Amino acid sequence: MDILSLARQAGFHELESEDIEQVLASHTEELTNEDLQLLTEHSAAKDDDEEEEPQRTLTTKRMAEVFDMIQQGMQIRRCVEKLAQAPPKPQSCL
Repeated sequence: MDILSLARQAGFHELESEDIEQVLASHTEELTNEDLQLLTEHSAAKDDDEEEEPQRTLTTKRMAEVFDMIQQGMQIRRCVEKLAQAPPKPQSCL
């Protein structure tokens, strides 16, 4: 199968063999300084468009808060386990 057949199967029905030859020939040519400058500017503009996520840092204060929450969770779990093991108390009638 040739490139033209594959391109048409991919949906490029208007593509002609001359178009393919032109693209292939263009890749054998060296880039001019102007071409390189345009590529560099395009790349820099693309980098500016991409928003970077702010880097999140974990402070010692935040770590202490998280460890405290974990400790509280473990205490709650121990209390629930004790309640589950306790003998049932008779319910009072209202």
